[in-house]
Amino acid sequence: MVEPGPGEVLVSAEQIAERTAQLAAEISRDYAQREVLLLGILRAPCCSSPISPGS
Repeated sequence: MVEPGPGEVLVSAEQIAERTAQLAAEISRDYAQREVLLLGILRAPCCSSPISPGS
């Protein structure tokens, strides 16, 4: 049995790099005189049982 390959490429690596550079320039321009704080939130699976106080 032959494994299926990746699907059709919708956005090329070059297009991603170009758009990333455009966004970086826009952010740099918009926040030139301000301090920028970036906050990332990671999703994690929930616990199956609650943690009791004092544990």
